Amino acid sequence: MPPKIEVLEDEPIEAISPTVDNSQKPPKKNPFATSTKKSTVRVDPSSIQDTSYRNSTSKGLNVPGIKSSSPIDVLFTELETKIMGCTLSELNFEETKKRIGDVTTRLELVRKLMKYLIEIQILSVPKDMKGEEGEKDQLITISLHDIRTFSRLVNLIIIHGVYPALQNYSIGIPLEKRRLKDFSKGGVAGNSGSDDIKVLLCDKGEVEPLLNLMFDEFYKIFTSVSKSSVKDLLLRGTGFSDFLAITLALLTIPSISAPTKARISKVYPAVLAIPDTFELYQTFSLLLSSPSPIYLKSFVSSQLQLLHVNAPRKDGLLTLCEFVLGLRENEEVDISKFDQVANVVLTKPKDINTIVYFTSIGNQSYDLLVNINKPVVNSCICYTLEKLWDRNNKIVIDFMIKRIWNKFNPQVPPYTVSEVEVNNNLNVLISLTKNNPSPTLLMATFEPILLQIWSYYIFIRKTNGKSLSVVKGVLVSYFTIIQEQIGESRESLDKIAKNCLCDGGDNWEFSKGKNGLVEITPREVSESPVASKEIKMNSFLNSLDIAIPLYIELLTDLDESYVQSEFMAIFKRWLKVSGDNSIPLEKDFNPFFMLIDLRLLEGIGEKFKDSLGRSPLEMLEIVDTYLSKDREEKAHPMDVDSDDEDSDDEVEQKEANAALPILLQLLSAILSETSTSELSLSCFDILKQILPKLKAIDSPSAKAAAQSLYERITNLVDGDTLPKSSKSMVHEQNVKMLKLAITSLNDPLVPIRAHGLHILRNLIEAKCEDVVSLDFVVELHLNQLRDPEPFIYLNVIKGLEQLVKWNEKEVIPIYVSLYTSTENELDERLRIGEVLLRYIQASNELFVGKTASIVVEGALSLIRRSDDKEVVDTRLRNSAMSILGVCCMVNPLGMIDNVGNALDCALGILKLETSNDEAVMRRAAIVLIHDLIIGTSNSPGLPFPEEYRAEVWKALEYIYSTDNDLLVREQAKVTLNTIEELAKDSFEVEGADHKYKKLQVL
Repeated sequence: MPPKIEVLEDEPIEAISPTVDNSQKPPKKNPFATSTKKSTVRVDPSSIQDTSYRNSTSKGLNVPGIKSSSPIDVLFTELETKIMGCTLSELNFEETKKRIGDVTTRLELVRKLMKYLIEIQILSVPKDMKGEEGEKDQLITISLHDIRTFSRLVNLIIIHGVYPALQNYSIGIPLEKRRLKDFSKGGVAGNSGSDDIKVLLCDKGEVEPLLNLMFDEFYKIFTSVSKSSVKDLLLRGTGFSDFLAITLALLTIPSISAPTKARISKVYPAVLAIPDTFELYQTFSLLLSSPSPIYLKSFVSSQLQLLHVNAPRKDGLLTLCEFVLGLRENEEVDISKFDQVANVVLTKPKDINTIVYFTSIGNQSYDLLVNINKPVVNSCICYTLEKLWDRNNKIVIDFMIKRIWNKFNPQVPPYTVSEVEVNNNLNVLISLTKNNPSPTLLMATFEPILLQIWSYYIFIRKTNGKSLSVVKGVLVSYFTIIQEQIGESRESLDKIAKNCLCDGGDNWEFSKGKNGLVEITPREVSESPVASKEIKMNSFLNSLDIAIPLYIELLTDLDESYVQSEFMAIFKRWLKVSGDNSIPLEKDFNPFFMLIDLRLLEGIGEKFKDSLGRSPLEMLEIVDTYLSKDREEKAHPMDVDSDDEDSDDEVEQKEANAALPILLQLLSAILSETSTSELSLSCFDILKQILPKLKAIDSPSAKAAAQSLYERITNLVDGDTLPKSSKSMVHEQNVKMLKLAITSLNDPLVPIRAHGLHILRNLIEAKCEDVVSLDFVVELHLNQLRDPEPFIYLNVIKGLEQLVKWNEKEVIPIYVSLYTSTENELDERLRIGEVLLRYIQASNELFVGKTASIVVEGALSLIRRSDDKEVVDTRLRNSAMSILGVCCMVNPLGMIDNVGNALDCALGILKLETSNDEAVMRRAAIVLIHDLIIGTSNSPGLPFPEEYRAEVWKALEYIYSTDNDLLVREQAKVTLNTIEELAKDSFEVEGADHKYKKLQVL
């Protein structure tokens, strides 16, 4: 029947002047004139659904303008005649047999339907298509009109083949779960009018041949090497989940024959390699959550436990993070789920070898840390590695860290590391430092290759490489994170100072690769004559001119404590002073090393002279130690046995005479730069020890300076100014740490900002109320909540949690006020809600009293709707429902006064908020009811409120039978089942017309 088209009358349009050449120039328009209406076409809906066009001369709107006689179009014409033109629910088993023709049994029907699918598979393979391969892969050769017919064919295979066989054993995804998008209108694949679909189970004797048939045909499609639209469409839809369910059924159903199981077992790895790993996680999880026999659930559970290790695409760990954290669906990430990922990784399955397991975990972790553009995944991996490190650090070293070492310091021939590998290794170090892991883990990673990283840094500077700031950032981040390890961190920095001219390794060196990046190649053995001393000296000085400024530049970005300790270490080395003992000259003297130390001292002294004067104690100790050594040597001169020894002694004496004036100048600078009030008791004690040693100096070049210093120190010691107490020094140190934290929070480097939050956390743990106020620290953390970096966000959450431990009674009201205030941004309020949620979970049975009431009432104020207040965002209301639900589950006694209010909110949502957009709130309301049921069942002193029992039961039953959202219905069913289970164990029924009308705890 031709489509019925009615053309409505349009408003008249002014005619175009005949003098205008319309073919060459468009008519001018009045920009201020109102636009004229275009023609409107009204179409009879019945013409759109008309499917008889292929045999008619008329055309509906869905009819292609050009008919094709290609084999695939002829096939779809036949299929459309047989299976279209009615609803899916009308195509029951008998009707489908009749329409398909020439079939009498279910096996024959499914075989013929599968034959149609295979034919479409063969005919849809693109032939002689022009364009690049990438373009071919993206093209679908089935027309848009024929997609409907294809979908109907697949649905018939599911309804008459898959489900009749699998449902005999309660295997597979329930039919209603396939209609998530529009449950009320339904359809296995989205077709309307399918609410009445009935699955007619086959005889159990037909199950194995039916499953074998479908497995073989689907296997051909999914493993075909040719590019076919059928395979792509099935993978994008639910086709693979049905195929996997068939495979699992053939592997696990006890009645399946042994030869069949053996055959399927051989190709099972190939089946798992067909989809992406994320779909395997989804399908396995869905099968576990669906009603299934124990043997199937046991098998699926074992497969799920191994998936993050032996996923065919080697991306099991990545997919585990994405699946558990919900990275593909949610913008907000719940960091508490990091523990779930860590627990999965740390729980090694019994059936897998330990070395194989952790080799896979280590390699995948390394590869994921290479990708610095996935910060949340990186944070989760670093968190997992840290948990594993705490449990067994040797595993992390052997299976993860050694790979990092080998890429920056190859130990075996051919001593080659490509550009890509070097760059990837640097990315791994960036990821590690960004996540601010434990200092011990980071030191274990960096220490064996610290000099190689420094050598890499120097090479980039020599060759003007682009990644100079990146490598510097890694070093700065490393030393900032390990700063608390006072002894080890200073030794690490001094190791670089002692080897600041290092160049690669013994057998390899850095070089430029073909792509302009850095690579590692075997060190070339020079065959040229030995270079002269002058050439060697020039090379040494040139290297020194590069290395010393780089080292000073590195110190510029580090904390002052590093600068002071490193200056002291180099100065002691230069003066040959170590503690109370002198280092013999003949064992330590090397003019090149002495020159390096001298250049470093000059550079540090010039760059940081102000900060060096602010920490006089250690410098005074050096002066005192050196003067004691000099005095002792004069009191006990060494015997001279030869002319050589006499010559060496003269050299040493000259060096000592040269060092003494410099030392006295340093002492004078300390006294000048440091006010008397800043000197501690220890400083005064050392100054008193120095006085007699100054008086004993008789060197002509230093005697006058020594006498002047003697008088200054005498006046200082005999003065009225009191030295600082230890308490005031602690206060000053805390003030210094606070300033450092605030400075770090403004640093462009993410690890430095994260370390600033770590310093704040330390001050909070120490409860330094004389330095930081509660409001100030909360405000600092809230400002950082707006930071887009997830690494910062994770540290902010930890800091906010630590503040609760500091002063719960004051902090919780502040958080609730921020959470409920409309002046704050939505994301900020949601994150505060996450902190409150974690606080409740951590408090457990201690969640009681005034703070509990404040939290509950704050959540209720967001959930309730009122005409006289601003509409609350659904996400925030859902967050408040989650908080209230956790309160109900953790300790309902803590909110006993508000239990009724919580139930009123939940029931009100179920009754009044019935639209599709409000389904998420209905789900949250049912979860709250479920949590309260569980919470009261675990609290003997608090039964579920009797006056709400019948109302809750009726509301859940009504929702289960009428709601148009599948997840709401499922949650209602789970809650009803929970009530029934608890009724058997903990409730008794009192006489009533409804068996659950009154429930009472025994």
